[in-house]
Parts: sequence; structure tokens; C-alpha cells
Amino acid sequence: MKGETEVTQLDKWLYHIAEPAQWLAVGADYVPTGLVTEGFVHLSRAEQVLDTAQRYYAGRTDLLLLTLERSALPSEIRHENLAGGTELFPHHYGVIPRSAVLRCEPLLLSESGFFSSAALSESD
Repeated sequence: MKGETEVTQLDKWLYHIAEPAQWLAVGADYVPTGLVTEGFVHLSRAEQVLDTAQRYYAGRTDLLLLTLERSALPSEIRHENLAGGTELFPHHYGVIPRSAVLRCEPLLLSESGFFSSAALSESD
């Protein structure tokens, strides 16, 4: 299928930048706004997270980074770029069971305005 790539070891863990209010909502499944509005959940591989955060969330100090166990995600994952670029991003076409979330931590914004996360350095 166009836009799909073979799952590699890099895909063992996937990441999602979360809004705290959505993550803290009660329920067995996490349902971010993107799933409702676009039909899928935006995910990233480790090497994509910080660039994505800079591009879409510059200046935000309230974000969370969820580390997800790919094999625990029950719905289809497509690697695609719907914006017309060449870099492929994982998109999950379903809710995220909270049991698939291995870690939830703040996505830190430095004084210089760049994001960082301990989870990303530990994923190697």
C-alpha cells in the first residue's frame, strides 16, 4: 500500500505529544482530538518527536510525551505523509488503550526555546 513502510526495530516504541487535559480525561482509552477530527492519532518515531514539537507546539510548556508500545496498539498503523512531503509519520487509526502507554512525562521546553525529553535518549 502506498505510504506504508516495513516495521523495523525503530518502531518498537512510538511517541505521541499529548495535551494534558485530554490525557487526564477518565476512561480506559485515550482519545485525542486528532482521532475525532482527522480519523487517526498522530504519532512519531523517536527521531521525529523534537522536530514535530518545534514545528507544531513552539513555546508550549504544558505538553506531555507518551511512549507507546507499538505491539499493544490494536488498530492499523500507517506510515504516511498526508501533507505532501517525503518524510513518513506513523498514524494510528483508532483509540490508544492506556495499557499501551509505557511512559508519560513532560515534554520539556528549555530557556532557549527547544524541546527535550529523557524518554527519547533512553529509547536507543
